[in-house]
Amino acid sequence: MTMKNQILFLALFTLFYISSAVSQDNTPVLEGTHNNAYTTVEPPSIFKYRTLLGKTATSDFQINYENPAPPYQAQIAIEYAVKIWEFLINSNQIIKINIKWEDLGYSSTSGYTLAKCGTDTFYNSPSLPESNVQYPIALAEHLLGQNLNGSSFDIVMYINSNDSIDWYFGTEGIPQEDKNDMVSVILHEIAHGLGYIGFFGVSGSYGYRGISGIPVDTNSHPSIYDTYGALANYYPALDFLINYPNHSTELKGKLTGNSVYFSGDNSWIQYGRNILPKLYAPASWKSGSSIFHLDDETFPQGNSNSLMTPSIDQAEVIHSPGEVGLAILQDIGWSINRLATFLHPEPGVALQKGAIDTIKWTDNEGGSFSLVLLDSIDNFIMTVCTLGTADVGLNEYIWTVPTNVTNGKYRIKVQFGGAFGITNLFTITNQQQVATPVFTPPPGTYPDTVSITASCPTPGATIRYTTNGTEPNSNSPVFPPSLLISTFTTIKAKAFKDGMLPSLTTVAIYSIGIEVAAPEISPVSGSYAGEVYLEITCPDPAAVIRYNWSYDPNNPPADPDENSTRWDWNPGTGNGIHFLYPTFHNLIVKAKTYRPGYVPSPVISTTYQIVHGVNIKQFDASGTPFGQAAFWNTSQWNYVDPDSAIVLETNKNHFLSTQDFKPGTNQKFNFWDDNLLITNDSYRNWDTITIKSSTTEVSSHFNITVDGVVIKNNLESTGINGGSIEFMDPWLVDFNEPPYGYRSRGMDAPFFPKTSPFNPNYSSSYKGVFLNQGSPNWTPPYYKVGMLEEQPITVNGKERKFYPYKWQNDGGVTFQVEYARQTGVVFTSSNATATAVLKGQLMSNDQNGISSGSQRKLVRTDNGIYHCVYESMGEVWYTHSLTTNYNGQWRQDICISNTIGNMSKNPSIDFEGNKIKTVSVILSTVKYSLAASTFLPVEKLYVDSWNKN
Repeated sequence: MTMKNQILFLALFTLFYISSAVSQDNTPVLEGTHNNAYTTVEPPSIFKYRTLLGKTATSDFQINYENPAPPYQAQIAIEYAVKIWEFLINSNQIIKINIKWEDLGYSSTSGYTLAKCGTDTFYNSPSLPESNVQYPIALAEHLLGQNLNGSSFDIVMYINSNDSIDWYFGTEGIPQEDKNDMVSVILHEIAHGLGYIGFFGVSGSYGYRGISGIPVDTNSHPSIYDTYGALANYYPALDFLINYPNHSTELKGKLTGNSVYFSGDNSWIQYGRNILPKLYAPASWKSGSSIFHLDDETFPQGNSNSLMTPSIDQAEVIHSPGEVGLAILQDIGWSINRLATFLHPEPGVALQKGAIDTIKWTDNEGGSFSLVLLDSIDNFIMTVCTLGTADVGLNEYIWTVPTNVTNGKYRIKVQFGGAFGITNLFTITNQQQVATPVFTPPPGTYPDTVSITASCPTPGATIRYTTNGTEPNSNSPVFPPSLLISTFTTIKAKAFKDGMLPSLTTVAIYSIGIEVAAPEISPVSGSYAGEVYLEITCPDPAAVIRYNWSYDPNNPPADPDENSTRWDWNPGTGNGIHFLYPTFHNLIVKAKTYRPGYVPSPVISTTYQIVHGVNIKQFDASGTPFGQAAFWNTSQWNYVDPDSAIVLETNKNHFLSTQDFKPGTNQKFNFWDDNLLITNDSYRNWDTITIKSSTTEVSSHFNITVDGVVIKNNLESTGINGGSIEFMDPWLVDFNEPPYGYRSRGMDAPFFPKTSPFNPNYSSSYKGVFLNQGSPNWTPPYYKVGMLEEQPITVNGKERKFYPYKWQNDGGVTFQVEYARQTGVVFTSSNATATAVLKGQLMSNDQNGISSGSQRKLVRTDNGIYHCVYESMGEVWYTHSLTTNYNGQWRQDICISNTIGNMSKNPSIDFEGNKIKTVSVILSTVKYSLAASTFLPVEKLYVDSWNKN
């Protein structure tokens, strides 16, 4: 464990969740320490030497400063860091960053927040490389090549403005004692906004994962970063964090098991093709730090990949994401410019003329290359390698140091169709260089004071050293036979010998004292409904937990010491205390762990507001709560267990979401209501619900659906089926409304055409239908069915036009309006059949319907138009040609029986000029009568009609 681990603390923010809800606000946090590292990681050479290499920016980051804006000097550092990213990322989409200069607090005794940053929103689309995966909006825009959020920001960053933080705003990359390097912090935070972010979390005994899509479920969507979290360091990985159940003790164990790795193709290669790069996964979950950073023991201070570790020391300069840091962004989808990072010759090394030497570099893309030697003012000297082929990852090239050059400073450039890497200056000389000093024991973390010795492979060399961050020289103190180290110390050492060049500088960082694991307080800080059930545990079963608490915000509790109240707990289980509303409206808890021989942990503090709350529950058809509903909080859905109340602002509309189906059953969501019975007209799977001061519970109710309902056409009452029908389902989840996801549309749902016969069964997207929905008073919601206004259907090999006639109950169906083209429908049995009777043009289901017998059925008026009456389906029908061509188009058939209000038969037709006269026999259970009518076809008006008994 490094000193970074020792003084990190769990950043605590007031969250509007309950203890068992998924904490979706996992904004990554960068911690500062009180140690001076005195280390430097330089910018990538394609930025540092951009003019020499002929490079230009390949992306555009635009910054907005909210008021109050950071100081002008800070803005220079911020924009310098942004410019580095513009030379690394290759994207045609503008990346918009909003920066807030805010007081994020400070601690003089433990870690403190330097900054925090996240994406403004996430985007999930089938058009992205991975489906059902949440992408940071900037990455989604890059991958899809379009702006997805208008003028909204892509990245939101908070920088700590607390006066106690001593920022260094310089851009030259020189570590400054007791100062925090602004450029390093901004580089780190932008990487989070680009994709080092996700949805894993721990609360109490459970691990959580995912942000919900629609439907809300316990297997909700991970971020693209989350999908790479693996549980073994070999490649390819087989065991991933996302494979473990949400809201489970198993997932918590994996998240806090100190054995999580990033399993990406590029990151594995850049890390050396041996093992996967390790992520930060300490035994105590640290919200905003765990998982979304690289492990700080694997990538310590001065390591080229140390930027994305969870903390940055004072006097620690890191102006590059590193080869692994960039590879992770490449794995999740970013396009990274080709760049080479030289490992040898390193800055300051002296190469002896004529020596056999190995040039070493990493290449993030691979391919053809050449190597050239330049002098100190970048003049071409010679070609080292004319043309080679580089691997992705580590590359080596053996060369003979030239003897025909003057002693002096040189650099090597790697290029092919443009340069993409260059070394810092090194020396070519006739002199030998003293070997680099070696420390025993090696740098690292030790439990107690350690005795350090230094040696040099070069006989007769003198080792000189410093511990204040300065570079050793010939006047620095000579390293003693042994050096006792009892606190965090950075040693810089260099070896000297007459007649030889001084060695390279060795930097060794020692952390002394193993810190006992910090206590874990559950739940996290926030507002809670009704009560807080407080538990304090520790991953170290031998630790003693001491705590203090207060419910007076004006008198917060003192930091615990060894005389504070001891928390009695059973390792791995804990003993909780109930703090109930309204007695404990405010509650502040502080805890600290102790163990003999260990450094005490930092103080962990939580703050609670205990208020009246609202339960959000899902009830199945039997009235049993199950699963998790959700509420919308700023930019994501937050899950709620049925036995947990949440805090929702009263007299305000809230988006609440429910699952679509109950897994393993034939039940689906039906409607919302609350204890006030004012939301029972809400029947969309996510809907706007108004919370009143007296609202205590909002419930989504599920009901059983049936599988056997059929909706079909009946052509001319012949029993022949064909064509299409329409169906409208208020509960069909089909409409994507970003950023909330897919939802149902209620009574605003459209009619969808379906091939007849249509069965909205369990295997369809409809998942069955509800019975008796809308009965008996047609109170919404209810289903609707429809007939197409006109459709061609082939019957007996010939295409005919068909029009709506009426709806027919073939069992288990009630229609709102029998003769309407589109009408409400209630299904009353599991095998209900709703039949649309369609009328075919000039078609009859009566073989004698068109025969004349003794009655005239067809006439031609003076204007040349043909007119016809006939029988079909027990009704009398009339139609006429639209032109004087008998074989041309005819108008839609009219049911004359409907106009006189009775079924009729035996029609006859005559004309007078252009007027049509029809006579038919009216059928009655009592008697027969005649009906006659005069019709003006052009005006479509009946001018007279009469009945005669």
